[in-house]
Amino acid sequence: MAYEKMVVIFADLLGSKSITDFNKKYIIHKIFHEELILNQERQKLISHVIYDRKIFSFSDCVYIFYFYKKGIEESRKNDLNLIKTAILNTTNPFLQVLLSGNFLRGGITFGDCYFDDLGFFGPAVNRAYEIESTIAEHPIIEVDNVIGKEIFDDQIQNSNNELFKWKPSIVNNLENKYFMNYLYQLEISPLLQYGQNIYRYDESKKDILDYIHLNKQENSSNIKIINKMNYLERVINLSRPSEMNNGIGNMVGVLQK
Repeated sequence: MAYEKMVVIFADLLGSKSITDFNKKYIIHKIFHEELILNQERQKLISHVIYDRKIFSFSDCVYIFYFYKKGIEESRKNDLNLIKTAILNTTNPFLQVLLSGNFLRGGITFGDCYFDDLGFFGPAVNRAYEIESTIAEHPIIEVDNVIGKEIFDDQIQNSNNELFKWKPSIVNNLENKYFMNYLYQLEISPLLQYGQNIYRYDESKKDILDYIHLNKQENSSNIKIINKMNYLERVINLSRPSEMNNGIGNMVGVLQK
């Protein structure tokens, strides 16, 4: 037994201690645990891919691990692509949390980790938690700075397509922070099917902004919360649909990756 290189994503539901309503708690419980079930179904359908994933969900937190399958040749491994795949596949359950009127803060990193049926540990686990608890500050899923910059720069470099003036980025940047673009898949496709639900870009973006404004009204005397919501509002307003989704990219994004 030894550490393995993995993508580690940690996310925590903000304000969970003040949520006492059963239905609100159950919604989050359902989102996180349905992701466990969907994960099992996906793995049956994509047995040919070189990566696997493991999800640990408890209370109002979730840890998600992406790693290479046993026996994969070194020549087939691409750490940057693995990280981007992990972020891509995690946007939808986290988007569902936002659309339920709740907010997340989290951290994403890549490094040494170990897990088994009993639990998990390692430097990457600690780092993902550190990003969430001490670095992210705002309701974002922040990517470790060096990794986030590499992904962001790579996307800019690869988006020099003369056909389209705007191409969505899976990682966005604001004030030297790099973070998951919650609306990425809806920016690519105006319709997204996830489980039994169908989401639309315009409606989803508006709903999130409405929840932000409501949260600011309910906490109008709490400057700390107001500042966090203002930052998230700026993050969401960075989003705009790709020019591709007017026809060329008009696919229904069923998450089967």
